[in-house]
Amino acid sequence: TPMSKWVYLQRKLPRTWRRVAVVVVFVNVLLLVAHNAFFTFHAVTGQPRVLGYYCDSFKRCGGWADRQKGIVNAYVMAAILGLEFKIYMPVPCDLSFFLGPRDEDWRLEPGELDSGSVTWFPLTSYERQSEFAKEFAASKDPLELFSGTQYILITTNVELVQFLRQNRLASRLKWLVELSLPEIYREVLARLFVPMPGPQLVLDVFRDSQPPGTKLVCAQPYNNTRTYRIMFTSDSPAMLEAARRNYSEVSIQINGPVTHVDRSMGVDACGGFGHAITEQLALSACHVLVISESGMGKIAAFMRNTDTDLYIYHDGVVEKFRRNMSFPNRIHW
Repeated sequence: TPMSKWVYLQRKLPRTWRRVAVVVVFVNVLLLVAHNAFFTFHAVTGQPRVLGYYCDSFKRCGGWADRQKGIVNAYVMAAILGLEFKIYMPVPCDLSFFLGPRDEDWRLEPGELDSGSVTWFPLTSYERQSEFAKEFAASKDPLELFSGTQYILITTNVELVQFLRQNRLASRLKWLVELSLPEIYREVLARLFVPMPGPQLVLDVFRDSQPPGTKLVCAQPYNNTRTYRIMFTSDSPAMLEAARRNYSEVSIQINGPVTHVDRSMGVDACGGFGHAITEQLALSACHVLVISESGMGKIAAFMRNTDTDLYIYHDGVVEKFRRNMSFPNRIHW
């Protein structure tokens, strides 16, 4: 039965994550060695042809939501400039182990960066990122910002699309002009990513484990256990354990290493990265979603594509929320 499959998977998943993570880390080390061998910055000039998101450091990239913002920022710039889009993200392990390309192949081939000139823009402070985005928006020819290089690699970790889409060249892209900011994020992420078999299997079994006719409520408790199942997600193991104790009859969780993507190292960091990606995909399918003031939850709400039954928890209260609203206590998300 679906539930017995779910129980079996829940028991096996922590060990499976560790085994997968060991293999992934080993392969990732080989990729990093290859990367160090070919990744050089050449003085050769050439017309830009690729604009990519570049993430080789926990400190620069941030967590998964910060990286998603950087990916969407870079994709929008590439679309405005008419360039190919690529992603390089080997930390804590390669992104392609968990997400594959859907409509566009964003993967860099080994040695590809060695075929032309490369310029990297590590925009890691909010002030520098905001300044750059506004400069891009005001430029009559934003390609001039990147002249003399074939591969443009950019690292950002805050939301910049609101500025980038103001460039006059953006008018050529109907989706960028007509869609709202939450819809742009959903559109770009849907174009780029499809879950790889491992995360997809976890999601399939997770969904099959829900009794027919029930709604999946994420993070917010309800009293009618016949009608609802509750999924809790957190980067705090203590909070997850408390949820298991207090809501054992209705609680559903996706087991796996609980880590901070931007701080953890080693095998658990890789498994935790895949776990975070899988949890966000699950959140995006919730019938009722209660988020905190975090980018992870907000982007899950974007991917969910509706404001119906969307709430936010802050300062001890739960309130109705809309995807385009600002957080009560945070300027940036």
